[in-house]
Amino acid sequence: MFDKYDFFHKATLLICSSFQIERALYRIYTYLRHHMPAEHMHLGIIDPSAGRIRVIAKADATGGLRCNYNVPLSADSREQARHNLARDRKRIVTPSDYGPISRDWIRFHGRTPTAYLSVLLSLEDGGYGFLSVEADQHSTFQAWHGDRLALLRKPFEIALANALKHDDCSNPEAVSASSEQIMPPKRKQVNGVKIVGADSGLKDVMTLARSVAGVSTPVLLLGETGAGKEVIADAIHSMSPRANGPIVRVNCGAIPPSLVDSELFGFEKGAFTGASSRKPGRFERANHGTIFLDEIGELPPPAQVRLLRVLQNKELERVGGSRPIPLDVRVISATHRNLDQMVAAGEFREDLWFRLNVFPITVPPLRMRSADIPELVDYFIKRKALEMGIRINPHAAAGQLERLEAYPWPGNVRELENVVERALICYRGNGTRGTLKFNLPPLRKNGNLPSASDNTNPGHSEKSFLTLKEIVSNHIRKAIDLSNGRVEGHNGAAELLGEKPNTLRSKMKKLNIPYGRNYFREPDNSIRFIEREVNK
Repeated sequence: MFDKYDFFHKATLLICSSFQIERALYRIYTYLRHHMPAEHMHLGIIDPSAGRIRVIAKADATGGLRCNYNVPLSADSREQARHNLARDRKRIVTPSDYGPISRDWIRFHGRTPTAYLSVLLSLEDGGYGFLSVEADQHSTFQAWHGDRLALLRKPFEIALANALKHDDCSNPEAVSASSEQIMPPKRKQVNGVKIVGADSGLKDVMTLARSVAGVSTPVLLLGETGAGKEVIADAIHSMSPRANGPIVRVNCGAIPPSLVDSELFGFEKGAFTGASSRKPGRFERANHGTIFLDEIGELPPPAQVRLLRVLQNKELERVGGSRPIPLDVRVISATHRNLDQMVAAGEFREDLWFRLNVFPITVPPLRMRSADIPELVDYFIKRKALEMGIRINPHAAAGQLERLEAYPWPGNVRELENVVERALICYRGNGTRGTLKFNLPPLRKNGNLPSASDNTNPGHSEKSFLTLKEIVSNHIRKAIDLSNGRVEGHNGAAELLGEKPNTLRSKMKKLNIPYGRNYFREPDNSIRFIEREVNK
């Protein structure tokens, strides 16, 4: 028998469980799924005068996300919002009832639910917010579902007001740290993107990302392969005024040199054999939005010249064309290579580097933010378990997270995701329900992955594994190299490792690791390059 007082008490505790509205929304979402067919939840503001719905948070089976994007309203939708908002305090909408607002919502998100359940929320300034729940998989809502959700109107009004005040205090322009990128209709959508570590290991990166998001300055993302540069690019786009525009991703290393010009800048009909019709390039498709040029260091020299001209003149010409096409595109580029060295070696144009390197952001490798690993593991378990149809999420066995934190992760977050996925495959294949154990790739003594010739069966060779003491020693040595021998102070090894200086010195003495005046390393351009980026 349904106890509305118990329901209200438990739900209210979840709604108020965190000042981070995305976390609270995900917690209440998981609770409400036991009481109604909830597939997606959205929380936001309805603003008929501005002709938009502003979404500030959403939740689904992949987790909770902080958002800051607008769903534009048509003239009919504005009229509906002006006259029907106060009347429809709670409403169940099925496809037969879809009106202008519902059609605008569906058109924007590119997803047609089987029914909506929405509750109107009152704001202190007299405006209105909303909480919507979407059903899917041929489910629908009953009247009593609406009654239950309506019980939570006041707690949600408080949570929404707190979230809006938090935005105002933390950023005068109310630009939130969204980790989601929503695409316009008929374009690729990126759903379920979550920036784990935004408040810990990636805190400094996100601070820089927020500061540059509001302008159109080119951004250069530096960092190792798999560290999460594309996720940061998505975040910059979604926090920017261009969030409602497209974001077009280009892997410069994956395009054959002979096709780079036509892929990036497009071509006219008859420009070459096989050009049977006009085709816009990636830059044109990114107009009024963002283009993300991944692996920019792989761009061949002729294409570098064309790209420089586009950045300088803010216009392009298609291959075979003669008419300049004006562009309004924000450029975010990324590389794991040392562009400074490539410029010195004549492999990359210096003038293009100056154009791209206006606002560099270095994304730290996973080994430098091991505190993020437990949350990353939890996130990957939930996402991969959903994809594999595992109904009850398993958890890591005792001691497993410590193993993951001690591992140096040469493949970074991407490698961690693969390790979690392999563990879940074995978990499901065993037919039992226990805890997860992770099979870590073996390492050489220098911390690198072994080649196939090193061991015929490296996964089962105890000799191919480092001891925990060796792994810790390698990790500290890398931090000392990055800090140029300094233990304490800003960007010192202790700060990088999250240790107290005296504690770190004690460990280093036990491990016989030199530091300070005893530290010596042959000059290395790549180390100097990393130092310069870290010390900015």
